[in-house]
Amino acid sequence: AKDQHYHIYKISQSDVSESDHYHDYYQVCYVSRGRIMHCQEEKKVHLRQGDAFIIPPKFIHSVKFYSANSEIYSLSFKDTLVNAFFSYSSVNKFLTALNPKTFGEKKVDIRLKVVLNDLQQSNISDLLNCLIRETKSDHNEELNTIAILISAILSILAQTYFKDPHNKIKSDKIESYSESINQCIQYIDLNFMHKITLNDL
Repeated sequence: AKDQHYHIYKISQSDVSESDHYHDYYQVCYVSRGRIMHCQEEKKVHLRQGDAFIIPPKFIHSVKFYSANSEIYSLSFKDTLVNAFFSYSSVNKFLTALNPKTFGEKKVDIRLKVVLNDLQQSNISDLLNCLIRETKSDHNEELNTIAILISAILSILAQTYFKDPHNKIKSDKIESYSESINQCIQYIDLNFMHKITLNDL
């Protein structure tokens, strides 16, 4: 079933998220409206509309909503979903670098907040909405399409990570990959009302 590999929700309030918790999967959150606070132990970071974060499995954190009109997209997925189709991709390397079990120069710091520019915000918002439509669709059960959409989101987030000089992972392969991802995003923008297959992209 699809929900064994990933799930996506729009959330405006959650008692579970406001308590310290962790997941067995990766989680991407994108603030679509209002403001939230992302906490990890004593660290507290404020996120506004257009900000995001990505966290790996077993990362203890909490998300607090400032008001009832605050809203986030919450995308959770297992790395096996992406790896099954893109096992040698730079996106897979990004997920590996985020995992606490990673050691050495390939590891990056987990950020409680990722600031996106206007284009990145627009692209991620479109991709998340496309994922929601795919989840609700009765005719499209192809996980490879889902994997492409999630990989596109991860590629955008990776760009912000690898622009940071403190991160030691080389970004050359990710940046060369992003042009292909951007072409996929443009195609999705123009064809989201139709069934999109892996072969199309």
